[in-house]
Amino acid sequence: MSSFTHDVYGIGNALMDHIVCVPDDIVRSFSLQKGQMNEMCMEKQKEVLRACDTSSLVRQGGGSAANTMVAVASLGARARYACCVGADSEGKAYVSDLSKAGVGLSHAHLVQKNQTGQTGICVVLVTPDGARTMLTHLGITKEFSVNNVDEQVLLGARYVYIEGYLVATDKGFHAMQYVRQLATQSSHAQTVLTLSDVSMVTHFRGRLLKLLGHPVDLLFCNEAEALSFTETDTLTSAIAHLKKQAHSFVITRGAKDIYAYADNELHVLPTYAARVLDTNGAGDIFAGAVLYGMTQGWPLTESIRLAAWTAARLVERIGARLDSDEWRAIKQWMKTNKSLPSA
Repeated sequence: MSSFTHDVYGIGNALMDHIVCVPDDIVRSFSLQKGQMNEMCMEKQKEVLRACDTSSLVRQGGGSAANTMVAVASLGARARYACCVGADSEGKAYVSDLSKAGVGLSHAHLVQKNQTGQTGICVVLVTPDGARTMLTHLGITKEFSVNNVDEQVLLGARYVYIEGYLVATDKGFHAMQYVRQLATQSSHAQTVLTLSDVSMVTHFRGRLLKLLGHPVDLLFCNEAEALSFTETDTLTSAIAHLKKQAHSFVITRGAKDIYAYADNELHVLPTYAARVLDTNGAGDIFAGAVLYGMTQGWPLTESIRLAAWTAARLVERIGARLDSDEWRAIKQWMKTNKSLPSA
């Protein structure tokens, strides 16, 4: 009988996504960093949206680590999430989305409802090449702190998942350090960190280095984040540096082969072909599928195969999450075929 009360405990931002498809000139006209997170106030978000055709705007729960926990739960593992939302309509919709997806939010400390704060909103601009440019107003989620972390829940987790975006605020960074400390003290909890976005690495590299004062069990990053974090020009050099920061790590490269380091061995794994409409959430769902596989006792390489397949399904649609029918189809395929499709 397992001693774990759940499989993955995640901490991160709580953001309602407002997703809209736009031409490239919208991104250029507002001097936005394409493909990255751009923090801004709500009034600026509204100004950008007024310049867009919002007739097909999609509104759904988001937040990087939350998307990852949804993937973990949707595949059948037990996920809990700590976040901070306001007691407004966006916050209620956000909590409802997570609950419907099977992500645990039952404990009083898991969701901080603030009567005066506004739930964070992320306007996601999707350009014709499938790139997602995020315009983020953190709202009350920037108040996420150690007070939102439940020690008992964390210590009952098999994996603890930390979202890199939290490094952008003092309170969030202290919460990351606190969670690392608790996980290190635990006899079984493994720590997983995602660097989240190259803008976080660029602006908060010192904090990330401090957080990685001793290696995490698993690190997720994409190629740009890996190069920026290690301050190197080649993946070969970046990989050599990352071996000092994590016992295992995964570097995604869009449609290119994935690099994974585990058990002192570097693996090169293929991706799946996809007709890309929207890359929003691809890294999040990838991490969730990897974590699911590992909770099932799969090796990292097999878990990555599931993650690559799942991410390929996501980028063929608009939005950062698959719906329940799509998750059922993925699980039914695995059940019927006893394996994943060939890449």
